[in-house]
Amino acid sequence: MATIFSKIVVGEIPCHKVWEDDKHIAFLDINPWCYGHTIVIPKAEHSYLFDMPPAEYAALHAAAQGVAQLLKSKLQCTRVCSMVVGYEVPHVHIHLFPSNSMKDFLPHGASSMAQKPDFAEILSKLRQSSDVLGKFCEAFNARDMAALKALYEPDGTAQVMDSPFPEEKGIDEVASKSLTHMLDEDNPLKAEAAQVDGKGVILFRDQTGKLDAAAWVYESGDKIRRMEYIVQWHRAEELQLIGLKARTQGK
Repeated sequence: MATIFSKIVVGEIPCHKVWEDDKHIAFLDINPWCYGHTIVIPKAEHSYLFDMPPAEYAALHAAAQGVAQLLKSKLQCTRVCSMVVGYEVPHVHIHLFPSNSMKDFLPHGASSMAQKPDFAEILSKLRQSSDVLGKFCEAFNARDMAALKALYEPDGTAQVMDSPFPEEKGIDEVASKSLTHMLDEDNPLKAEAAQVDGKGVILFRDQTGKLDAAAWVYESGDKIRRMEYIVQWHRAEELQLIGLKARTQGK
């Protein structure tokens, strides 16, 4: 039976979305224990954390780590604490609590903060740009590989979604594969930064202005943690939708 989290995944129930990729989504808890209390879930339904396949278990924790880094960076807290229980909703989820001390947590017996925070304010803080996208576009359009590499975390990743090519792991592999391909002078592309559905995206256009590809950018602090490329050959409809939303939602 579908849970409330499964309905959030398919869009039947709205949420205050913090972050999303193909297999996970993170959103603000509507009954938070503290400011910025966030829930990270896999989109696939699993009722018990330790019954998850090892690869999916590891991927969920990697997703939670990335979201925690986002919360810590943007909300400027001392640390992000985590908890997994699972009784309240039978869909695996990780609670993340931005905090500066034990006092940030609920007093014994309370079920949520006495006064709910401004969720829009929290999302606004989380979506404040570090200008990584702008710096990427500047370096890309200057064909400056060294500057591009400096924008990534050393263990950053990249992947062309729904393609047969494996995930690229580490900046050297990212540089030698996806970045080198995108910088191909036989098909010179120009990069521009945009925001679509509150997420940072790079739009790659050819010399005629046609959208050739897009890349979702996931940041950790002021570095790129991951880029997910959407290309015409594998996700034509999504690429077209990204272009449309970039025009209507503004850059």
